[in-house]
Amino acid sequence: MKANVVDKGKIIIPRKGTPQGGIISPTLANMTMDGLEEAINKAVGVSYNKKGKKQGTDVKVNFIRYADDFVVTGVSPTILKEKAQSAIEQFLKERGLNLSKEKTSIVHINKGFDFLGQNVRKYGEVLLIKPSKSNIKAIKSKIKLIVNKNRSAKTCDLIRQFNPAIKG
Repeated sequence: MKANVVDKGKIIIPRKGTPQGGIISPTLANMTMDGLEEAINKAVGVSYNKKGKKQGTDVKVNFIRYADDFVVTGVSPTILKEKAQSAIEQFLKERGLNLSKEKTSIVHINKGFDFLGQNVRKYGEVLLIKPSKSNIKAIKSKIKLIVNKNRSAKTCDLIRQFNPAIKG
């Protein structure tokens, strides 16, 4: 059964697929991505013991995933580019998917990267995780819009409207 989607007052009947933001979407993404970490580890030479635990290896590769968003970290750009990225592309290809060229990059932790609205970057010996510049800009725009729409509102009413925007 297909669900109708309402967008700007118009009913849109999707021809196929799952609506973006639907409650089943993260579940389907997780099911699709299951096994990717093993594929990456196998490609870079990480082995497992009989109990399924990683055995000692000098190759340090980590995989962090939230639904269909993921980050792979490693000790060298060569391992990430030649082995891990190839394994990821093959894994996704088998499922009819591909890596987004715009979102895919290999960067040093000192340069930093954005993941799930957060900027992850190492400054010297300190790892800092803070909101990304684009998220800060979006929140500021939301607050500005609330202020402009409620110029004559009481301060306490204005603050009540800020709270969901700030928390969200």
